[in-house]
Amino acid sequence: MGGVIQYGLEKGSNKWKGKLFVFDDRLVVPLSEDAEVISQCKHCNTPNDVYYNCANMDCNDLFTCCLDCLKSHKGCCCSSCETAPRVRPYREDGSSKPFRKMAHSCCSIS
Repeated sequence: MGGVIQYGLEKGSNKWKGKLFVFDDRLVVPLSEDAEVISQCKHCNTPNDVYYNCANMDCNDLFTCCLDCLKSHKGCCCSSCETAPRVRPYREDGSSKPFRKMAHSCCSIS
């Protein structure tokens, strides 16, 4: 581990607000256990720092969302995306985060 994450861990959380955004499946990395939440749910504005990709494959917007709103909006960033023709199925088991192309059993290699 190195780079910005290592620097943040060495310098401590008093040099940062919130969590560090990273460009891999983690999306955010806390630099301390008491990292302040500085973002909010796109739908209800409650403090939240968990990112999701919009379930509408033609949008795929990256947005912060609480679990209640994620469920009620079926994983979508807005109401127009909820009714779009190419919306990935929302799964409450957490397998929708981050969204991946779904493998079909007919296409898998044995």
